[in-house]
Amino acid sequence: MPKFFKNYLNQMKNKFGYRATWEPNRPMEIGAIGKFHRGIFVQYSTLNKKKIPMETQTSTGKNMLDFSTSEGVKITTKGEGDPVPANASRLADANAGFVIEFSKENSILFKALNTKNTKIVNIEELEEGILNLYKKGKWDKKYVVIAELIEAEATTAIISKSSNSRIELQAKADVGSEDLKITNASLELGMVAEKDIATKVIAETNASPLYLAMGLKPRLFGSDHSAKLGIKKLREETDFQLDKIDFEEFELEDI
Repeated sequence: MPKFFKNYLNQMKNKFGYRATWEPNRPMEIGAIGKFHRGIFVQYSTLNKKKIPMETQTSTGKNMLDFSTSEGVKITTKGEGDPVPANASRLADANAGFVIEFSKENSILFKALNTKNTKIVNIEELEEGILNLYKKGKWDKKYVVIAELIEAEATTAIISKSSNSRIELQAKADVGSEDLKITNASLELGMVAEKDIATKVIAETNASPLYLAMGLKPRLFGSDHSAKLGIKKLREETDFQLDKIDFEEFELEDI
């Protein structure tokens, strides 16, 4: 996997505290079971198929997630019928659009519109179910579960490949200035020019760009004091406990 992939996973973790889905428009589901292959989650099963009960809670508020690499990204917005910006090469006079310029290699522009957060809330039942399966030899200790998922109505993620990268996006639909947003899927944004762009996801609808995973970790001394008796016993018998699996760069050492 190229350097920009490593940088994207690191930068998103540092900014939001979540693992970044790769590729950013890849479908994900809460309760999915899988393994990490070179930093990428690959699904094998689901909690439902393993007959482990799952209760979830979804946030009611909708948020905008916005991140761009410091000093590395410049966005020029052109309104419908406005003069073509000097830095545009292919935008039409009549259409609205954007020119996005990157002055550094591996720079990131990320925007997620109207996000909602869904998470598993019955963690004790989840841990008990997983430890019971592991004890019976029916759970691979490398398995992880998608325990929290951030979904967005529209996701845009663009990564540069050089210090002179750029992309021009032109709207097909008529739009007023208040709706001229790079995450607005109704604009039907199309690329009309591109130079040295490593990855581009433009106003992708219903994507899941961020998530948290949980899996088995070696049991820590003193970690059982608040656990219920059944889980405490299972931890002692298996020498494992369920915990969050943070992204670590060593996952990508062989890339």
